[in-house]
Amino acid sequence: MNIRYCSALIFATLVAAGCDVTGPNSSEMAAKRAQNDALWSQRQTVTDSGKAYAFSADTTREIALIAPAAGGFSYTASDLERISTAQTGCQALFQGGFLDLLDGYTPGTNLRGTQEGMENFRRWQINLDC
Repeated sequence: MNIRYCSALIFATLVAAGCDVTGPNSSEMAAKRAQNDALWSQRQTVTDSGKAYAFSADTTREIALIAPAAGGFSYTASDLERISTAQTGCQALFQGGFLDLLDGYTPGTNLRGTQEGMENFRRWQINLDC
């Protein structure tokens, strides 16, 4: 067998295997999104180092939702974790998701530019360990 044939066979196998993998049920995702939207509708403004953030949390679901309440200042994942911990008393963990895939991303990276680059940005989700 030549290398080209083996590579094509491996690629086809991976594609076929990927087709069998299913993601979360769309109705489950819609329900979760509705829960998060309801939680976000209860947000309050909190201040950290003179900067205003919109914040809401559900410690039973172990999540916090947070976003800058105003423009014009930089903020980091570490800031969001600190604020969430202070507001809930739980250990907060920012999981960057796609940000973790970016070269050079750290918990101290300014998230303002990333936020402004997302067309539908509304809030960051922080995981809580209560």
